Amino acid sequence: LQYWLDNKKTPADVFKLLELSKAGDNLLDNPQVSTWLSYVADFKKKTPRKSQESIPILTTHYGDEALSKILLEAKQTPSDKLLDNPQFATWLSYVDDFNWKDPRISRISVMARYYGDETLTKMLFEAMKTPSTANIAAKFHEEQIQLWLNTQKSPGDVFKFLSLNKADEKLFDNPQFMTWVKYVDDLSKGYSDKKTTVMSVLATHYNNDGLVKLLESARNAPRSSKLVKRLEAEQKWLTKETPDDLFKRLKLDKMENDVLISPQLKTWINYMKEYNAANPKYQTTLIGTMAANYGNVKLVKVRDEAMKVKGTASTAKKLQSELFQRWVQKGWAPNYIFQSVLHLDEAGDKIFTNPLVVTWGKYLSAFNRDNLGKETTVWTKLAATDYDPDDVIRIPGEAFSKMGLTNAGDDLLANPQFVNWIQYLDDF
Repeated sequence: LQYWLDNKKTPADVFKLLELSKAGDNLLDNPQVSTWLSYVADFKKKTPRKSQESIPILTTHYGDEALSKILLEAKQTPSDKLLDNPQFATWLSYVDDFNWKDPRISRISVMARYYGDETLTKMLFEAMKTPSTANIAAKFHEEQIQLWLNTQKSPGDVFKFLSLNKADEKLFDNPQFMTWVKYVDDLSKGYSDKKTTVMSVLATHYNNDGLVKLLESARNAPRSSKLVKRLEAEQKWLTKETPDDLFKRLKLDKMENDVLISPQLKTWINYMKEYNAANPKYQTTLIGTMAANYGNVKLVKVRDEAMKVKGTASTAKKLQSELFQRWVQKGWAPNYIFQSVLHLDEAGDKIFTNPLVVTWGKYLSAFNRDNLGKETTVWTKLAATDYDPDDVIRIPGEAFSKMGLTNAGDDLLANPQFVNWIQYLDDF
């Protein structure tokens, strides 16, 4: 090797001299691979300007696809001695150079793909106990946690990966517990839709008595006192106040048309998610809470007003979908909605200018699509009432106006509401 270095033989030349170009799919099993990789490293140090990476050289001999297959199939036998295996160092060097060509593939992600997160974590913990592998194992564990964050692994899954689900009353004594707490906080900060609390996850592993014992055991430990106070606050928040209680305390039940632009609503939604996670037997939704506090008629009006504002229009569309789904789940047919929910049978002559009739027509369309054989029409419903047939005929025109299509101009056919109106006509 020294002779080749002195004569500035390139890694590509040495690859051929060692006859590695003939190794085929058994490349990584060839003992000369370690020799060649060592030469590549020495060549880089001695002649940095002429430095050659191993992966481009290998690609020349194998092609991108074949090389990727070789690298990704370089699997080691699962054991607690993985990091002691000489071939493991060879494999790491390959992956490092492979990242030069494809940075999407990291060492820890390939290892996790083969061993699985839970098994790999156990292997790293074992390696941390051995002086010769402790440092590299700790580094891999840091990379592993970052990979979990990047892939948004749930706090519940990570809790299991770290074997914290087996800690019982000694949870706070487990050195990985604070690592997990930091993970929960980092995930909540980085991904608002994944925001949760430590206590909400613990509540899925411990019953109320178990949580009390857990907190009591740590209350007098100086290093745990700050954490205990945090968990006690979260526990009180999660167990004593229902989402409906909080909805009222934040005065969201009084806001009606302004509720969707209230900053308090986001606070409530985050709390609702946490409460649902901690209390599987008590599940609530935004649409269910709004219906309970406003009533269906006011809720539809809130939705109609929100549709007029650009900043809340998308939320309003989602609310309508959830509202219709709620009505379907309750088994409420269009006739029932007409009379008992929206009370349109009491509207008299004003029904033709009542925006609720448009909402009812949209629900009728949605109901008909999902209930073949049970379809009904606007005409059938209104013709059975005392309404003048001439007035009934004007309803499609009223719907056209309420959907904002009168001013669509040349863009009428491209307007999404036009499709809804056509469906409305079919149901009519």
